[in-house]
Amino acid sequence: MKFKASHLHPAIVPADAAEVIHAYGDEVRIHLGTTLNGGAFTMFTDIAPPHYHDAEHEWFYILKGRMSFFTAGKWTEISTGAALFAPRRSVHTFQNIGDTPSQMLVHNSPSGFESFFSAAAAEFSQPGGPDRRRATQIAGEHGIHFVQS
Repeated sequence: MKFKASHLHPAIVPADAAEVIHAYGDEVRIHLGTTLNGGAFTMFTDIAPPHYHDAEHEWFYILKGRMSFFTAGKWTEISTGAALFAPRRSVHTFQNIGDTPSQMLVHNSPSGFESFFSAAAAEFSQPGGPDRRRATQIAGEHGIHFVQS
């Protein structure tokens, strides 16, 4: 999607108004998506398996808790207030390593990443659970590739 700066307007999304999508065992909350910012970025919260993106850079800010990030071939512990950047095509993932819930803010650029979660949510909401081959196909169609860490 092409970024359209001339059509931008301020946007406020209350905490309880974020779009919630369930897929790949994740609960994803889209806080600011493509339609609100003309395609400049996507901002969401999530937990995911090791993967890389063909198109998107991704960066994270830890809002609360202790997290471990897998990037550059190793796990590194970070906590509240820390930030991490994962350029496109770099394998990365993360997990909560504390004894309380964690939360992080996730950004993607360019925007549109939420379309992957929407497509995946439809598959994951199927009675009896998702067809794993179809779930992998959906990821591939969106340039997301899951790998072994």
